Amino acid sequence: MKLADYEKLWFESLNQNIDNSKKLGIPSDRLNLYQDFVRNHYIGALEKMFPRIEEVLSPNWVEWSKQYYEMYPPLHFELNSLTLNFSNFIKGLVDKGDLPEYIIELAEYELGEFFIYTSPENYYQEITNEESLWINKASKIFEFQYRIGEWVKAMDESLMARESKPEKVSNILAITRDNNSFLCVMSSLNEIDVILVELLRRSVLKVDELIEEFYSIDDNLKQFDQNLLKQRIDFLKLQKIIL
Repeated sequence: MKLADYEKLWFESLNQNIDNSKKLGIPSDRLNLYQDFVRNHYIGALEKMFPRIEEVLSPNWVEWSKQYYEMYPPLHFELNSLTLNFSNFIKGLVDKGDLPEYIIELAEYELGEFFIYTSPENYYQEITNEESLWINKASKIFEFQYRIGEWVKAMDESLMARESKPEKVSNILAITRDNNSFLCVMSSLNEIDVILVELLRRSVLKVDELIEEFYSIDDNLKQFDQNLLKQRIDFLKLQKIIL
C-alpha cells in the first residue's frame, strides 16, 4: 500500500468515523479508541477557544461539536485552525432564533484574540528605519454592531457581567499584540484611525508622508487639524497598532 493511501485510510477513520480497521490491519476496538480520542480533542478545541461563550451560554459542546463538524469537516491537522468557521456556525443558530445576534461578534472577538496572540508575526525583523511608521501585523480591526470589547472587559473583571448584555452601538475595535509584553491590547478606534492604518498597510511611511497621504485622499479631510492628526498617530503608536 502506498503511503498516501495509508494516510487516507487513517484520515477517513479519524475524521469521518469510517471503519477501516481491516484495511489498516488493526482491531476494530482499537480504532474505536483512537476515534474517541480524536473526537474528544475536536470537542475540546471548540470549548477551549471560546471560554466567554462557555461562561455566557454553558452550551452542550458535544452536540455543538457534532453539528459544527458536520457542516465544516475537520480537514486541518492543526486543532485550533478547525475553529475558524465557528462564527459562521453561530450565525446559523442566530438565524434560526436559537441565539442572540451579539454572540456572533463574541465568537469573532474570541477567534481574533487567540490568533493575534499566537501570530508568528515579528515586527522586529522588519524595522530598519526608526523614522518610518510600520503597521503591526499582529493586529486586527473589527467593525462591530455591539460594544463587545467593553462587555468582554467587564466579564474578565467580574463574573456578574456574564449575566448582562452588550450595548448595541456601532463601533470600531482593534486587537493588537504588544510584542514587548506579548499581551493583547484592546483599543476603540474612530474613522480617522482606520484611514491612517489602511494607508500604512499599503506602504511604510514617515509621519510627514503619512499626513500628506491622508490629506490627498479627499479635500474634506484637509479640514482635519494637523496637530489632532498627529495626536491620533501617537495614540495608534501607544496602542501598538503602528510602530
